[in-house]
Amino acid sequence: MSTKSQNKCQILKNSAIEAIPYVVAVLCVVFGFFILGQESTSKGEVLFWKIESILTHYQFQILSYLPAYSGSEEFAHRIPDWGSIILLTILVFSGTFLSWCCSASKILLVGIFSLIGLLLVEILLLGTLGLDIPMAVPVGCAALASVGCIFLRWSRDQVIQHEVAEDRDRLGRIFERMLSPEVARQILKCAQAGKLETEGSRSTITVLFADIRGFTDLMNYEHEQAENHILRHNLRGAKAEEYRDFHGAQLLKTINIYLSLMTEVIMNHGGTLDKYIGDSVMAFWGEPTPNEHHALAGVRAAVAMQEEIFKLNRQRQVENQKIADFNAEAISRDEPQKEFLPILTVGIGVNTGEAIVGFIGSKSAMAYTVVGREVNLASRLERLAGVGKIHIGESTYEQLCKDEPEWSEKCSAVPPIHIKGFQNMVGYYEVNWKTREMAIEEWGWKWVIGN
Repeated sequence: MSTKSQNKCQILKNSAIEAIPYVVAVLCVVFGFFILGQESTSKGEVLFWKIESILTHYQFQILSYLPAYSGSEEFAHRIPDWGSIILLTILVFSGTFLSWCCSASKILLVGIFSLIGLLLVEILLLGTLGLDIPMAVPVGCAALASVGCIFLRWSRDQVIQHEVAEDRDRLGRIFERMLSPEVARQILKCAQAGKLETEGSRSTITVLFADIRGFTDLMNYEHEQAENHILRHNLRGAKAEEYRDFHGAQLLKTINIYLSLMTEVIMNHGGTLDKYIGDSVMAFWGEPTPNEHHALAGVRAAVAMQEEIFKLNRQRQVENQKIADFNAEAISRDEPQKEFLPILTVGIGVNTGEAIVGFIGSKSAMAYTVVGREVNLASRLERLAGVGKIHIGESTYEQLCKDEPEWSEKCSAVPPIHIKGFQNMVGYYEVNWKTREMAIEEWGWKWVIGN
C-alpha cells in the first residue's frame, strides 16, 4: 500500500474513532425518548420513573421545611415533553463531549457541580412555579453516555499506547542499526523525556569522514568491464540490460560490504553514525552520550577502519588469485571468464572542536547531526587524505597527547597549507597506522585498478 493510501486510511480511521462517542450519545438520546414516551400507566414500572418519583417526593419534603412555601405535591405539574427532550439532548451531548475530551478530574468536578446545580434549579422551579422537571431520565441517560465514552476513551488510549510502544520499539531497532546500543538508548531516553529539540546545542566533539579513494575510477572501470562483457558475448536487448543490472548489483554489494564494515567499527567504538553520503561515511563522538576521550575514540575508530579494509583486501587477493586461475583455464576452453573483485582503499579525516549538535530538518524529515567550522575541517582533511591515509586536526592531536601519549607518537606533522574556506594556514597530522609487514604485503598485491 502506498504512503498516500496509508494516510487516507489513517484519516478515515481517526474520523471513525472520533465519531463513535457521538453515536453512543445518539443511542442514549433515542433510549431517553423511548422512556419519556412511555404511557403514564406503565411509567411506574420503569426504573427511571421510580427514581423520579422518589426524587420529587424528597424535594417536596425539603420544601416543606421552608416557612415561605405553602404548596403541595398534588398541585405540581411537569414540563411539556418537548422541554424534557431538549434537556435530555443537551445533557447527553454535554456529558459525551466532557467524557471524551476532558481529563478525569474535570469530568468529576463538572459532573458533581452540574448535578447539584440541576437539583437546586429543579427545587427552585418546583417551589416557586410548581413546575416539576423530570431529571432522572436526562441525567441517567447522560450518565450512561458518559460511562460509555469513558470506557471507549480508555480503550482508545490503550490502543494508542500499544501503537506508541510499537513505534518506539521500531524506532529503537532503526537507531540500533545506525548507532551503538548506548547511543540509541540515550536518544530514545531523551525522546521520551521530550528533550529532543531542533534548536541544537554547542558541544565539543570529534568528527570523522571516511571515503573510498578512486571511487569514480572504480565506477568507470566496472562500467567498462560490463560493456566489454556485453560486446564479447554479443548480448542484446533485454539480456544486455539484465547483465547491466546484475553488474550494478554486484558493485552495490561491494559498497554495502564497505559501509557495513565502517558502521560496525563506529558502533564498536561508541560513535554516532551521522549519515552515508554516497560512498562516504560521516560519524562523530562526544554526543549524545558524553565521552571525555572522544578524540582518542575517533582516532582509534579510524585506524580500525583502515585495518578492516586491509583484511577485506587481503581476502579479495586470495579470491582474485582463484579467479585468475579459473580464467586461465576458461580461456583455454573458450568459456566465459569471471571478473576480479575490486580492491578498496579509504582516506579518512578526523577533527576535534566545538560544533552545533542536534536535530535539523523539517517536520516531515529530521536528522541528528553536527554542523560547524570544525566539521567542515574534518571533511577537508578527509579529501586531502590519500590512499590508506588518516589525517587528523591539530586539536585532535593535542587531545591525543593528553589522553594517550603512545597514540600521539604514531602521528607525524604535515606542513601547514591553505584550505578552502579557512583564512589562515591549517596544520594537521598523519596517523602512521600501518605496520612494516602490512606495507610489504600490500606492495605485492595485484590491483584491479591502480592505487
